[in-house]
Amino acid sequence: MRNIDKTEQGDTQAADDGGTDRRQRQRRERDLRRHTETDSLTGLRNQKYVIRILSGNRHRRDRRRRSFVSMIGIDDLVNIRKECGHCAADEIIRAIGRHLDDRSESAGFAASWDEDAFLVVRSCADELEAWLWTESIRREVSAIVAGAVMASAGMVCVETQQLTLRTPEWADHALSLARAAGGGRVCTWPMVQVESMAGELQMRGDLSLETRREMLLKRMGNLLGDAQRSHVHRHCIEVSSMGVRLAEALGLSEHWIETIRMAGLFHDIGKCVIPESILSKPTTLSGMEWEVLRRHGEFGAHLAAMLGASDDVVDVIERHQELSASSGLARIADISPVVQAARVLSLADAMCAMRVSRPYRPAMGRDEMLQALRGVCVGHMDVVTTRAVERVSAEAWSPAA
Repeated sequence: MRNIDKTEQGDTQAADDGGTDRRQRQRRERDLRRHTETDSLTGLRNQKYVIRILSGNRHRRDRRRRSFVSMIGIDDLVNIRKECGHCAADEIIRAIGRHLDDRSESAGFAASWDEDAFLVVRSCADELEAWLWTESIRREVSAIVAGAVMASAGMVCVETQQLTLRTPEWADHALSLARAAGGGRVCTWPMVQVESMAGELQMRGDLSLETRREMLLKRMGNLLGDAQRSHVHRHCIEVSSMGVRLAEALGLSEHWIETIRMAGLFHDIGKCVIPESILSKPTTLSGMEWEVLRRHGEFGAHLAAMLGASDDVVDVIERHQELSASSGLARIADISPVVQAARVLSLADAMCAMRVSRPYRPAMGRDEMLQALRGVCVGHMDVVTTRAVERVSAEAWSPAA
């Protein structure tokens, strides 16, 4: 019996020793993996970690949330290294890495992606939250060293269970688009998709500009939500028609009437990449939300140029987005033809918007619309413009219209 007890004790000791060895081996493996998955300069995770996480199955079981991947790029790092030296550039990268780590730890993680870019993966409620967070981070990174660096970002928002190894590639493509557009901005994966569609149509020299536009909208298909579809389809057609009526009433030349017609068809096409939650929001937009919304003008002008619009059409689209509805009436006699056309388009846009219900207000009657515009009518040319508005609106607001 005593010998049996000794044997059992020996087996137990051996098992304990084996368990200890296994735990030590697992600990060494974890330490080695942590070392190989950590960037030596910033202390953040690196690409190997991202690949392992996105290759796993844990996030694919999450059916409740959405997640986004943001690629934050330092646009002028090469010049910083040349002008300030490698040590100064490395310290900037470390500071950015620390900031991203602090801002990401509560709902995701940050990783060093390559020499001049960082990757952030976080959960979110929707695309708008992802865009606003990415824009906020982009600004914070740009301000870390007293404005010594300029940051751009690419962002893609998906269902969490749809995160794959392709998602960082999409974010990287969006970052490339942001840099190609001049840097210092956020671009999204939908922008990359729509630009790619426009690029395919760009080569179709046998098609008219209007046909290319119609084909682009058709190709967008399921990418568009209800509010996006309303803006890029019906509203653009209405503004184009209203702009032509105003231009004719003001006696503009055939060239500028046609320019306004085409600019009207394209003026809101950039809203195809603006989040639905902004376009359908029933309350006042925040400052950051307004800035996201204003991106549609720049992107819409870019699409128009890609599809072959004239320089005047592109200029009118860009300038129209800079003008408020009220400035569309002011001092119209003292401005260049491009700005005059842009202000006519801005005025047509305002009239069409007031004519229909929006999430934040009901449709306006003609008298209410005229009252909203009449406050800025000063000077002889403004009187002419006002008469044109009254004449055109009488037709537009008539029961038969």
